Amino acid sequence: QEVPEPHTPERESFMPADGQNRSMRHLQGVIPSFSVLVERLLPAAESYVISRQFCAARERHEYGTCSQAFAAACRQLLDEFLVVVTQLENEFLSQGGLTLQRLWYLLQPSLRTLQILRGLC
Repeated sequence: QEVPEPHTPERESFMPADGQNRSMRHLQGVIPSFSVLVERLLPAAESYVISRQFCAARERHEYGTCSQAFAAACRQLLDEFLVVVTQLENEFLSQGGLTLQRLWYLLQPSLRTLQILRGLC
């Protein structure tokens, strides 16, 4: 009996419009529609990380009170996003009915907020 080989990620480098070199993983044998949905969700994760780093850097006293207030407002939006993610995780774990399509649909308002927030940071 032949044992199937595990899916191995292939790395592909690309240069997006912002000039930063990134690499993506493409899994062999993954349904293309899943790959498309995951690629749509990854920029949200990137926006979250960049915005969180900005908030952490700009909330220090040396940047002034306006910067601190802006960082606090950004952090509040990011914390609200974490609440949404926690609720979605709870839905996935308890009901098991959270598909990638449903996740994409439910995250639409939050994704737009993260995109705008990243543009401000």
